[in-house]
Amino acid sequence: MADIIRDHVMPAAPKGMVQVHLGGGSDGAEANELAVAAAFRHTNKVHGTPFNKIVAVGFDNSHAGNTTGTLSFSATAANPNGLPAFPWPKAQFPQLKYPLAQFEHENAEEERRCLDNFKNIIEAQRANGGAVGAVVVEPISSIGNQIATPNFFKGVRAVCKNEGVPFIVDETKTGMSSTGKNWGHQWWYLGDDQAPDFVTFGGKSGLGGFYSTLAHRLEDATTFSQNLNMVSLLHYGAIWKTIKQDSTQHW
Repeated sequence: MADIIRDHVMPAAPKGMVQVHLGGGSDGAEANELAVAAAFRHTNKVHGTPFNKIVAVGFDNSHAGNTTGTLSFSATAANPNGLPAFPWPKAQFPQLKYPLAQFEHENAEEERRCLDNFKNIIEAQRANGGAVGAVVVEPISSIGNQIATPNFFKGVRAVCKNEGVPFIVDETKTGMSSTGKNWGHQWWYLGDDQAPDFVTFGGKSGLGGFYSTLAHRLEDATTFSQNLNMVSLLHYGAIWKTIKQDSTQHW
């Protein structure tokens, strides 16, 4: 099993990711929940924060899934039927003006405002004896298909690193070369010391789970689900090999 995962799953790992945790299916919501659960365990272990005092923060235009957990860190608009969800805070996403070159200064100020909002959420949770155990970011928002500049995402990453908040990139919709690069967050041009803590994948990939850094190794848990579909795993590897071959073609 280790050899199969090494040959068919790890070659597609984003930069900085050295391990993978696979869910029981291909559902993107499950992948995001697994990553958040792992991040919560890290926060509890490192900072000693009780689980009932830990929250996950998403952005106000995100949609990470339709489960109780994922709706809790998705936008309010992602839950129009009022399904059960935790009342966790949502961070504000920059509302950019276009064309970007014309509104460079206005957009930079808007992104700084949203970064301050994110910092305030972390500080508010800490002041109440809690902690932000994860921030979940989409390279392209599920609601409105909005983006921000690489400076904003690098800013969020820097805040997370300084505050000890696990940084999760939700690539369940933007992975598999959907944006022109293998992973959507590659457009942020993160440095070697800026790699995400987790990168989730699922849905169209036919396989669901997350890649992570060594710092978030699950030492007391299995590295893959007992219900893992081996055919899907092999297909996942075959798809990535095809993507790699296509990317070497000169048109």
